[in-house]
Amino acid sequence: MHLKITKYVYKGKVYKHAKIVQSYKENGKVKHRTIKNIGRIKTKEDEIRARKLLEQMRIGEKLVTLNEINISRVLEFGLIYTSEKLFEKYEINEILSEVFAEKRIKFEADEIIALLISNRLYKPASDLSACEWINKEALTKIKVKEHQVYRALDLLAEKKEEIEQKIFNKLKKNLNLKVDLVFYDLTSTYFESSNSDLAKYGYSRCHRPDRKQIVIGVVLCDGLPIAHYVFEGNTVDKKTLKQTLKDLKKRFRLRKIVFVADRGIITVDNLKELEQNDYDYILATKRRNEKLVKELMTKPIESKDGICVKEVYKEGNKRYILCLNKEVREEELKRLKELRKNLEMFLVENEDNKDLKIRTYKKFGKATKFIDFKNCKINEEVWRYERKIAGRYLLVTTTKMEAREVLDRYKELKDVENFFRDLKHFVDVRPIYHRKGDRIKAHVFVCVLSLLIKKLIERGTNSKAIKELRRIRVSEIQVEEDILYFTTKLTKEQRDILEGLKIELPPKILKM
Repeated sequence: MHLKITKYVYKGKVYKHAKIVQSYKENGKVKHRTIKNIGRIKTKEDEIRARKLLEQMRIGEKLVTLNEINISRVLEFGLIYTSEKLFEKYEINEILSEVFAEKRIKFEADEIIALLISNRLYKPASDLSACEWINKEALTKIKVKEHQVYRALDLLAEKKEEIEQKIFNKLKKNLNLKVDLVFYDLTSTYFESSNSDLAKYGYSRCHRPDRKQIVIGVVLCDGLPIAHYVFEGNTVDKKTLKQTLKDLKKRFRLRKIVFVADRGIITVDNLKELEQNDYDYILATKRRNEKLVKELMTKPIESKDGICVKEVYKEGNKRYILCLNKEVREEELKRLKELRKNLEMFLVENEDNKDLKIRTYKKFGKATKFIDFKNCKINEEVWRYERKIAGRYLLVTTTKMEAREVLDRYKELKDVENFFRDLKHFVDVRPIYHRKGDRIKAHVFVCVLSLLIKKLIERGTNSKAIKELRRIRVSEIQVEEDILYFTTKLTKEQRDILEGLKIELPPKILKM
């Protein structure tokens, strides 16, 4: 193999053309076979470059011209690669593989679930769309059929408790999770239409009482989801606690914890349940109705720095902590003032209306509590109480924490609220296209696992990491009969994210 440079004259000018050729004999004559056309040689540097190409070909490297390159597709890669590496790091891939291996299935159910989880971080949609995304837009070695996706979801639902428990144990070991504080809350998500036994009418946090829904409960530990539950849509918050506590103790073996939850689950029976399980707790009380709470909510309290916390009552091992946020109080007082103005105007306009109660409820909802319908005026007693408690809330705890620390721990419950926001608006748990109860549960599980990956990424980097990783793609390039996969050049931000997660940088050329 050698470099052959030919010269030719055109219109009085001398031109050079280079090609790499290989000698061979035919009928006793030496001939040259062209291996690679290099093109015109204009300068000495062009000739040096041509000789370097020759040396590269001699050591086995394949050289191509631009005309020989065809870019077939540009595929999603960054978040798929990162998720795969995090699955390996925390052994989630092994968990799925082992659990599904028991069913002796003949397709890669664990890989399908991993790709469904990645899909929710890219473009969440129906499982049919996810199947199409896996086959046409994602860099993956497998091809997936729709019925395999549904079968994989069925397996996920069937093995949900075992998978959750094993993932928790791996995270606890590898991340040294703080398991002394557990946060619990519920949300709901509705269906456009569903015949599922899970779908029921109930209290809607999405403000869609006209739609059937499911209720979703989530347990967070050290900011990560360790367990979730899917309840029928008409399930009342306070009735979910017993199952959750039993689960935390039996399945996750959490013995000594502080249980933090919002006011929806507080009942006498639930407090007893917590105490019988030897769990300390921090709970928000309802601000109205109960005599003791109403009395404690109006206790004197002063605020110097905008927030004030004060222990106002003790009953056995229970302590009641009154909290005041001055900024929130000012906002609530403004809102109450505007509300009163609208209510008074409405009462004047509808004083003689026989359907006053119904009309008021339709327009103002729960604000009807401010109306004395008998006398068609504002109920001043209710009004004064609401003004007094503006910006206040009451916590009850069995811990020995200082009052301010009780408040700080309770405020961490916002992590669950943020999780629910991501569940609804980042991985788009709704709309739910399934009708079978188990597939609805599997769909929710995929969304929760997707958010676990998101939290693990952000835990090791920052909130912008997902967007940056989403920009890493792979070009599928065809050169003659060969297909090659090239990653886009990593930016400094992308390199920093992968290094922060302690994930090796992907190679420039990928083998598939």
